[in-house]
Amino acid sequence: MSEDQLIRNYFVPPHSHPMRDVSLGIGDDCAILDIPDNHQLLTSVDTLLESVHFPKNFNPKHLAARAVAVCVSDLAAMGAQARWLTLALSIPENNSQWLADFSQSLHEACAYYEISLVGGDTVKGELSISLTVMGIVETGKALRRDTAQAGDLLYVSGNLGGSAFALSKILQKQEVSTEVLSAYIRPQARLSLGQALIGIANACMDISDGIIIDAERLAKASGLSVDIQLEKLPLHAALASMPQEQAINFATQGDDYELLFSANVAKCDKLVKLATNLDLSLTCIGSLSSDSQHSYTLNNQIYSTKSKGYSHF
Repeated sequence: MSEDQLIRNYFVPPHSHPMRDVSLGIGDDCAILDIPDNHQLLTSVDTLLESVHFPKNFNPKHLAARAVAVCVSDLAAMGAQARWLTLALSIPENNSQWLADFSQSLHEACAYYEISLVGGDTVKGELSISLTVMGIVETGKALRRDTAQAGDLLYVSGNLGGSAFALSKILQKQEVSTEVLSAYIRPQARLSLGQALIGIANACMDISDGIIIDAERLAKASGLSVDIQLEKLPLHAALASMPQEQAINFATQGDDYELLFSANVAKCDKLVKLATNLDLSLTCIGSLSSDSQHSYTLNNQIYSTKSKGYSHF
């Protein structure tokens, strides 16, 4: 099968999927995209490597669903509407069953997030997936990391630690429940939350490498420091029966793709209503200050974190 046939057979989106603001999609040298008036384009790229970002021989259906969610989460973090996606795929062999499973799941994930696959590239090599996502937001309204204010409360959506716990079970070849497994293979990109936080949150980002390292990134971008009460971290149900420090270790390892954001205390009532409207927990875990050092406590005792999260190098 040639590259052109591979693309036609597996990656041209089904006709049932709407292509918003696309003048020309897959099939030419470039896609032609229409950006609505008074909007800005937001774009981000993520690369996932076998044995680095996902286990070897990982189910291609799970892989595609996870890859799309991980990348779309970057758009959610900035309050964007998801619009377009390109895929650069390196595969070691032309395996029709693997491609069928991967592409089916990819198209399903694109439909779920209402994002259109508009181009990309396929090459032979070690298994690697690079997705570039693009979205739009009204001019000047994108959420950013560098706009937090001293005194802001620090919030996180959903729960933490389920993904890290599931991955530990996978790597140890131990059984894991479908509910726990889904935390790793199908993280939820919080697009609706991100858009709703415009005008409420002062700063926002998604949690990819871990709540502690990412909170420090947000604080540093704004010239501030964080004060986090670790006992307030919203834990995945699978961690409930663990010793507290073991559960916190999983909750700080990353791969959660929840949103971490800061807001003025005056916005508390709006956040309570927003959580109800979205049926999504929004938990205050600490605050931001102009202090020179970050502070972590557990049950009112200073806590020395063993690991701040995932490091790429």
